Amino acid sequence: MDQDLSEAVKHHEAGRFLEASELYSEILLREKRHEVWHLLGHAQLNLGEISEAQKSFEQALHLCPDNALYVQSRGRAFAEAEELESAIRDFSQAIELGVRDAEAYALLAMAQESCLYVDDAIKNYHQALKLQPGAPEWLNSLAYLHLYRRNWQIGWDLHRFRAHRQATGQAPIRRDELLQPVRGRKILLVGEQGLGDELFFLRFVPTLVRKGALSIEYICNSPKLLPFLRKMEFLDAVHDGQYEPTLDYRVIPVGDLPLLTLWLGADPVPNAIPVRPQISRDAVFEELGLDRSKKTVGITFRAGLVSGPFGQYKALGKLVDPQFFAQFLPQNEDYQLLLLQRDITEQEKKLFPGAVDCSAWHDDLLRLQSLLVALDQYVGVSSTSMHLLASAGGTATVLVPGSGDFRWGYEGETSPWFPGFQIVRLLNTQKPERVEVSPSV
Repeated sequence: MDQDLSEAVKHHEAGRFLEASELYSEILLREKRHEVWHLLGHAQLNLGEISEAQKSFEQALHLCPDNALYVQSRGRAFAEAEELESAIRDFSQAIELGVRDAEAYALLAMAQESCLYVDDAIKNYHQALKLQPGAPEWLNSLAYLHLYRRNWQIGWDLHRFRAHRQATGQAPIRRDELLQPVRGRKILLVGEQGLGDELFFLRFVPTLVRKGALSIEYICNSPKLLPFLRKMEFLDAVHDGQYEPTLDYRVIPVGDLPLLTLWLGADPVPNAIPVRPQISRDAVFEELGLDRSKKTVGITFRAGLVSGPFGQYKALGKLVDPQFFAQFLPQNEDYQLLLLQRDITEQEKKLFPGAVDCSAWHDDLLRLQSLLVALDQYVGVSSTSMHLLASAGGTATVLVPGSGDFRWGYEGETSPWFPGFQIVRLLNTQKPERVEVSPSV
């Protein structure tokens, strides 16, 4: 039997989880062993069989109660099933039972972060980092938690370890390299992260102008963003991603601008950069064949990254069931519905018969901004569109599923970053309560 178990473990370690699972199951038919149930649970987790994994971990604990490692493993299964309160209970119990390594505290912090128990998550990430200093993924999470709490200084300092730089193999910029005067210097900003993030970080650039920067240029890696950036009066030049700078530039990643501008004494929450829409409302209505006598409402129901396994950027995957939008649409009033969902599917379109598909407008951000401003009301998840609206002085109703991100905070109906925007918070069910929605004009 031990030979069979050894063979199963070899399959497991090689990533052949199906073969490992089958062998574990054969062993358990002959003898109920808690360590085999535990191994089977992990193989099932890797196969995405979450409910089966939960049952296997329960069997392991039935045979070996209060085994701290088994309790922690059951917590992982609960977390994957998004039963986060149960995951928090198990991760906490595992620590009490003696599993007190860095990962134990980080797992607990991840579950608390997902539930927006911000202060508890901060405490446990700090404990994890005390045991394993410098872990970039925990520093990244800790940064956003401090930003949630509006601890701008420490949050933006930790933001140097953000996930984007990790993913692209770039080391965080050194603090002493970043925190230098800009007067008389040629500044070259390097765009990074998603379109919405780049638009967001632009609001920190005017501080460099006020502090005496000689010139400010920008390397943009997204062709779609280039025309929009060239509308920014404070940028002396905008280059594509192939541009090779000379040595006389001071190069600054845009994601590190908030920390630099804080050090320079600027407002920690600057306004969005104003950009005038390119197309008039009448021209937008004419192009889309809209009726000027009817109210226009636009919606977006998903954005961001696809949710991965527990702890891997779930907050960035924003999805609201399209059918929930019915309660945000005008009641007892004739209106025209516009679908502003990027990459919308045919199946999604069928959920809104008679709606106008405007997904192609995402190909040109200046045109998209004009369309957004032309709407009477816009309701959607956080996306590039929200940043475009803010830059045009517009407002919207923002649906924030799960933990959202620091720009929308974790409580309240407003955000200091987006004045006039109304926030509707959705819990893990992604189903909002009935609310009164103010029109966005």
